[in-house]
Amino acid sequence: FAFQGNSPFTLNYLENAVPRQLVTSNPAAKLLLNNGTYSFQSMTDATGCTSSLNQNFNFNYNIIDATLTTPVYNCDSNKTLVHFNLQGNAPWIINYTFNGAPVQINTSSASVDLFLTNGTYQFLNVTDATGCNKSINQVYTFNYQAFSSSISQQQYDCDSNKYRYDFTLTGNAPWTIS
Repeated sequence: FAFQGNSPFTLNYLENAVPRQLVTSNPAAKLLLNNGTYSFQSMTDATGCTSSLNQNFNFNYNIIDATLTTPVYNCDSNKTLVHFNLQGNAPWIINYTFNGAPVQINTSSASVDLFLTNGTYQFLNVTDATGCNKSINQVYTFNYQAFSSSISQQQYDCDSNKYRYDFTLTGNAPWTIS
């Protein structure tokens, strides 16, 4: 607030329909307000001069936060799922780098699934509609390989009197053969 006149100044307002006053000698004042409904009614200076304000505001902001789940590799797509839960005031911007190159995701959803290819990801921060920013500072390096298998034709092994199968497996060790 910027006040003009003779100090001290009295600011009359309602906070959720409850009368409040701010008395200050400074020509400038900063109010940090909680969520709620505010009606700024009038300002009076030391001489009794009054100025009508008649300005109403409704604040309903949420604290910004971001949580990431543990990455889960998806065999079918050869991609890794990272799930975000976002709090704050939509829309959000998720800032990260992929192999050092900057990337942004814009979303209005508080629940976001990213399917990521192999590489190095550094999730930096998330910013909401109010300009509030939450640092994430999480780095992931994915280097998964698509799964495949092949079995060679059976061969009889004379020394052991058994059949031998050779398996060729690609993907992400260790493997389980049932």
